Parts: sequence; C-alpha cells; structure tokens
Amino acid sequence: MSTSTILLRARVDAGNEAMASRILAALGIDKTSAINMYLAKIVATGGIPFETRLGGADYAAIEYGATPAQVARATTRARREIQTLRKQGKLIDVT
Repeated sequence: MSTSTILLRARVDAGNEAMASRILAALGIDKTSAINMYLAKIVATGGIPFETRLGGADYAAIEYGATPAQVARATTRARREIQTLRKQGKLIDVT
C-alpha cells in the first residue's frame, strides 16, 4: 500500500470532535489513523460502512410529498388490512 500526504480539512461539530478525540485516545488511535481506517472501510465495503437512509415517514415526505398525518393514516390502514387478511387465512406468519 502506498501512502501520500494529503491535507484534509473538514468542518465538524466541535462537541462530536471532542468526544471522538477522547474515545480515540482511550483506544490508542490517533485521528489520522481513524480517518485512514474509515476510508479503508469505505473502499472495502464499496460505500459508507454504516446504514444511511431515511426512515419511512421522512422517505414518504420526500418521495411522495406526504404529511406525517397522511403517513400515520396509511400505516393504520395497512395494519388493519393485514389483520383482516390474517383473520381470513389469506396471510400467514412465516417467522
């Protein structure tokens, strides 16, 4: 593995940086090593190495323009429909 020196600047939350610095120090890892580990994990996984996605209501708001109340009503209707299908024997649990 070849290395090169690159100056990396980032704007980060001061509180998060301070806490992360304390945690890294307790682990015996400097920030440069931690950043290199993070970048290596991105390469190894082919993406961000942790889940980054919107929750159901946030996704619905962005994708469909749904309000939180509309998402709640749709969720309630879906749950009722599932219960009805189970009672009719048209839906079974497979867990």
